[in-house]
Amino acid sequence: MKNVGLIIGFCLLSVFVNAQINNPLATERDRLKKTKVVSTPSEFPEVLPDRSEVFPTAPAKPSPVPKTTPLPGIELPEVKEKKEVVKPKPAKKKKDPVLSWETANYNFGTIDKGKPVTGVFKFKNITEKPIFITQAKGSCGCTGVKYSEAPILPGESGKIIATYDAKDIGPFKKSLTVITSEDEEDEKTTLYILGEVIWKF
Repeated sequence: MKNVGLIIGFCLLSVFVNAQINNPLATERDRLKKTKVVSTPSEFPEVLPDRSEVFPTAPAKPSPVPKTTPLPGIELPEVKEKKEVVKPKPAKKKKDPVLSWETANYNFGTIDKGKPVTGVFKFKNITEKPIFITQAKGSCGCTGVKYSEAPILPGESGKIIATYDAKDIGPFKKSLTVITSEDEEDEKTTLYILGEVIWKF
C-alpha cells in the first residue's frame, strides 16, 4: 500500500509539471513577475517645452573697441572733435518812426488828491501815408486815455489825452501804451505821466 501511494503522488506531480511546461502563457506571466523592468534616462529622454518665446534671451553685448597703443617712436595725429558752429540770428532792423511826438513825458507837478488832472501828448504823422491809432491805454484804472480813431494824414497832427485821478499821497509815474496801424506785434510807443500828489487842507 505504501508503494502504491508513492506511485500515485509521482504520477500527479508529473502531470502538473507537464501542464506548466505545455502552457506558454503561464510560463511568460511567471517570468514577467520575477523580472523587474528598470528604464534608464537614456532610453526615455525627458522632452522639455520650448520657452524661448516666453523668456527671450538677452542680446549679446557688443565687444569693447580695443584701444590703439601707439608704437614706440611713432606719433599718431591728434583727432580734433568737430564742433557745430551756431550762427547768431541777424538783429532785427529797427523801423523808422511813423509819428513824431512833442514829448514822451508829461509832468503834472504838484496836484491835489482826489482832483483829476489832464495832460495832452501831441504828435505828427511824418510818413507819406495815413496812420491810424489802433490802441491807447493806461497802465492802471486811475489813468483814462482818449484818442481819435480817424486817420492822421501825412503831415497832419493828432493828440492823446490822458486823465489821472490821484488816490494816494506821494510821487507817482504811470505809463500809457500807444499802438499804430504801422506797428507790428511787438512794437509800441510808451508815454509817461508823472508828478506828486499832496493833501490839500
